[in-house]
Amino acid sequence: MPCEEPYEATIVVWDAARTKRVLTFDSDDDGLFRAGLPPGEYYIEPQGDQQGQPRPEPQTITVPANIFVSVTLRYDTGIR
Repeated sequence: MPCEEPYEATIVVWDAARTKRVLTFDSDDDGLFRAGLPPGEYYIEPQGDQQGQPRPEPQTITVPANIFVSVTLRYDTGIR
């Protein structure tokens, strides 16, 4: 049974090739965020704590022109 709850985290946004860091920001206490990015492909890399827990699940997104994209970032706690 999935168990989901908000998680405050630092999020790093890279270009799609992962060669240039585009933006780094923190979500709010409820895990919500809004970041303005120009149209393009991005690699979203949420950060875990110093021990790498919970384990973040990075993803690639496409940002079209003049549209906000909804992104859900997930973390794996390893608890089953």
